[in-house]
Amino acid sequence: MCGKATIILCLFGLAGFSVFLFDRVYLPPPKFLCDKKEHNFGIVPSEGKVFHTFVFQNTGGRTLRITNARTSCTCTNVEIPNRDVEPGEQGEITVELRIDSFLETIGGAVVVETNDPQLSNARFTVVAYPAQKLSVVPPLVNMGTVSYADIGSRKVELEIKCKDTKALSFDIKDIVSPSPIHARLLNLEGPGRPRLAVWLDPGMPIGRLTATIFLYDKTEMEPVEVPIRGNVTGAVKIEPDLAYFGFIKANAVSSKLIHITPESTLVPFRVSVEYISPVLTPYVATSLIEKKDMTFVEIRVANRTLKAENTRNLSGIVRLRCELGTRTAAYVNIPISGVLESEAKM
Repeated sequence: MCGKATIILCLFGLAGFSVFLFDRVYLPPPKFLCDKKEHNFGIVPSEGKVFHTFVFQNTGGRTLRITNARTSCTCTNVEIPNRDVEPGEQGEITVELRIDSFLETIGGAVVVETNDPQLSNARFTVVAYPAQKLSVVPPLVNMGTVSYADIGSRKVELEIKCKDTKALSFDIKDIVSPSPIHARLLNLEGPGRPRLAVWLDPGMPIGRLTATIFLYDKTEMEPVEVPIRGNVTGAVKIEPDLAYFGFIKANAVSSKLIHITPESTLVPFRVSVEYISPVLTPYVATSLIEKKDMTFVEIRVANRTLKAENTRNLSGIVRLRCELGTRTAAYVNIPISGVLESEAKM
C-alpha cells in the first residue's frame, strides 16, 4: 500500500510541477497596452474639477497587476477600480485635475507601476486651459520681410485665450481696400486653445503691411487689437517706405519726396500713380519728378477745409504702377499718415 500511495503522491506532485512549469515557461508574461496616454481638456471652466478615463488592456498570458500609482502634483488625483486585470480584459485609470483660475495652463501626470516586465512604469499626462480674459499670443502678427513672389507660402498662427470659443469673431481694418490680408479662426472645437491664422494674397503690392485685426468676444465689451507688421519686397525699392506728415496746420501745405529705384537699371522703367485712397483725395496730390536718371514721386498734403473739427487723422495709401520693360509691372503701396489741425486749434 505504501508503494501505491507513494506513486500517487509522486504523480500529483509531478502534475503540480507541470502546471507550474507550464505557467512559468509556456504562458507569456502580462502585457500592459494603452494606445493613448495623453489627454488635452482644452478650455475649461475657471473653477472646479475635470476628469478623464484612460482605458488599457492586458494582452499578455498572465494576470496584470497594478502595484502602485503616483501623481506629479497636488492638483492631480488618480483612481483605479480594478488593479488585477486578467488576460484579454480591460482596466481603467481615471485622472482628476483640479482647476486653478490663476494659472494659464494646468497639467499633471500619473505614473502607474505594473508587473509587465517590458513596461514597469506607464506615464499618463493631462493638460487644461482655464478660461481667461480675451488675449492673443503673441500680441501682434509679424510677417517679417517677404518677397511678393513668395507670399503664398507665408502664414502666421497666433494662440487665443478666451472664455468661450463660440463667442469669437474678428474683423480686419486696413488702409488698403480691398485688403490683401486674410485671417481665419482655427481649432474652435479643441483640444487646446483656438488659433488665429493670418496670410497674404500672392502678388500683393510692394510696401509696408498696414492692417490691424480686431478680435471680438461677445462676453466682453472691448475687442483686442492685433497689429500686423511686415514688409513686402520685390523688383522695386522705395525710400522712405512711409510718408509721415505729422501735424499739419490749417491753410498749410506739406510735401514728401519718395525715391523709387528699380531692381535692374538695364530695363525701361516708367512710374505712374495708379490709385489714391478716397479718404485722401480731398487733401492729397501727387506729381512725378525725374532728376538725373532718378525717379521721385512728390506727395503733397494741403490742409484747407478744417474749421469745425479740432483734428482729422489722415490714413490711406498712394499706389504706384511701375512698368519694368515692355510686359511686366510691379505695384507699390506708399502708406500716408498725418493729422490735420483746425483753425480753432491754432
